[in-house]
Amino acid sequence: MIEESNQAFVPPAFASKLIRKMTVRGLIAYDRTGDGPPIVFVHGLTYDRGMWEPVIEKLNGSFTCVNIDLPGHGESLDAGTYGLEWVVRAVHEVIEQQQLERPIIVGHSAGAILAAFYAGTFPTAAVVMSDQALRTNAFLEDIQGVQEQLRGPAFLGIWRSIESRFGIELIPASRRELVQGATVPRQDIVLGYWREILDTPPAELQDRFTAVLRRVDAPFTSVFGEDVESEYRAWFSGIVPQGKIVVFPNSGHFPHLVDPDRFADQIRAVAGQVRS
Repeated sequence: MIEESNQAFVPPAFASKLIRKMTVRGLIAYDRTGDGPPIVFVHGLTYDRGMWEPVIEKLNGSFTCVNIDLPGHGESLDAGTYGLEWVVRAVHEVIEQQQLERPIIVGHSAGAILAAFYAGTFPTAAVVMSDQALRTNAFLEDIQGVQEQLRGPAFLGIWRSIESRFGIELIPASRRELVQGATVPRQDIVLGYWREILDTPPAELQDRFTAVLRRVDAPFTSVFGEDVESEYRAWFSGIVPQGKIVVFPNSGHFPHLVDPDRFADQIRAVAGQVRS
């Protein structure tokens, strides 16, 4: 059973093609626009699907774009769990419901991790990631080091400290509100998505993630907003040999919002690899 929603913000270019529905698993809100090879967009933690609108508009309706709000975000309802595999399967339910075959999966930050896990679990045409490293040991150790504060009244201060390193000021003012006006750092949601991060030894979690990445055989583009060290490039090539790293200089944590034209070109490029 599907619930309809009629209060959508509709980018003018796609107003005539908008389909907006909600799925039964956690009631995931999403928009469907355009017509062509399927692409699914997944936003990062505490944000919503609005962050992908500039990129989708640059694709000019030439792809079937399904843009979702993750459970507990945007217009989607809260869920009883936010485990990685559960959320990946919830995304897959949307894809099945929309009868999309082997979509391109595009994700930002934590949404990029979900995209990579999806591609290692279900048939996927390609993966495009926005500013998310796949070797995560150092990040996991940092987060576990402040878990007591994250679980207590200091949560918001810790989150704002993390967010201050995102380079939001690098986003052009006309698009900055898609980040600043959308973020809702709810403690229960962040702790729900980070439960495995907080409770699992970093090396164990990285081994599990690496095993999933090795199963991905689709074209794989990882876009970063700052330069990437040669050591990470070598590691990435060993784990995802078909992948490539692209850097949008001085773009911070949101390269897809700093330069949506160029990011849309990266999506077109992987789509061309799929068709060729």
